[in-house]
Formats: sequence, structure tokens, C-alpha cells
Amino acid sequence: MRYEFQTALTERYNRSVRGFDSNAAMPFAAQALAAYTKNPTPEIPASQFAVQGGLTFAGVNGNPRTMYDPPKTELMPRVGFAYSINPNTVIRGGIGVFYGSLGIRLQDAIQTGFNQQTNMVTSSNGGIRFDDSLNNPFPNGILQPTGSSLGALTYVGNAISFFNPNPRAPRMLKYQFDIQRRLGGNFVLTAGYLRAAVLTWRSRAR
Repeated sequence: MRYEFQTALTERYNRSVRGFDSNAAMPFAAQALAAYTKNPTPEIPASQFAVQGGLTFAGVNGNPRTMYDPPKTELMPRVGFAYSINPNTVIRGGIGVFYGSLGIRLQDAIQTGFNQQTNMVTSSNGGIRFDDSLNNPFPNGILQPTGSSLGALTYVGNAISFFNPNPRAPRMLKYQFDIQRRLGGNFVLTAGYLRAAVLTWRSRAR
């Protein structure tokens, strides 16, 4: 029996998105629902229109520093045998369960909210007057990242990404059978059969 535990990815200063809270309340939900009710789409009636959900962050509001919860049940039973039919012939076989890498262990941290771009606007009237210079390229200051301070409101209205909170590694069943025969001189002939079947690939749903 073999057991593996793949530890989760962390960011040194917790500057990373962790997941998505689908129940997070939005302060503008009432206004959004009122606007949608005036002109709903046929696919979603106003009674089913929900304005909620937002990002969660590692090490914030009770969240662990890890960016996801690694699986803890990667048990891999294996069994094999070898039998010598005679001094020149051996048969071997085995069957076992194997797990692959989670893959996301090598992924970079998702740092939505921890970086901020400040655009350089040289003129607001088509070049009649220039608002900045080489000595002061950002007269209105440089925008600072909000980090995790906005909580679920971080990056609202934009495309977001987050880690699967409960990933599963691919699980494979492999079995093999071969026969080996020693020939004359220093020659050996081996014939075998190997097959592998993927048992699990999908992610766990919380």
C-alpha cells in the first residue's frame, strides 16, 4: 500500500486569490435587480436573477494560506508476483493504482487585486496643453492596488479567475503481465501486456 499527499501551493505574503464565495452579498444587488426587472432576458426571469458572489483570498477572513484544499485520500494499493516455471522461464504480473500530479502545484498565484496599472495621460485636449512631463509623468499620482481589502467586491464587473478549492488528481489503474525466456548465449526474450485505465479525472464539487 502506497500513500501520497500533495501539499497545496502558498504565496509568501498571502497575495493571492483563493476561491469564489457564491453566497457573498453585493451592496448594489437591489439596484441591479431593479434595473434588470425593467428589461429582463427571456432566459432568466427576474425572480431568478441573483447578484451575489465574489472572490476570496488566502489567509483572509479565516481562510487558510493554501490556495486550495489538497486531497488527502490518495491511497494506492498494488500487488505483483513473479513465478519461475523452470530455470529458463519466468512469468511476472501486477496490478496497482497510481495518481498523477495535481498540475496546479506549478501554477502561479492569481494576484487579482494585488497589481494595479496607472495609465499615462499626456493631454486631455488633443495636445493643446500637456498635463504631464518627464519630470512629473503622473501628476495625479499612481493608483495603488487594493489587495484583499475590498473582499468580494474586488474586480467586480470584470472577468475573474480562481483556484478550484477541491482539486482531484487523475487516478489510473494499471496492470501488466509478461513472460521472459532465456535463450542460448546471452539472449533473453520477453513478451508482455500492459494496460492502463483512467479512473478519475473530474474535480470534486464542494
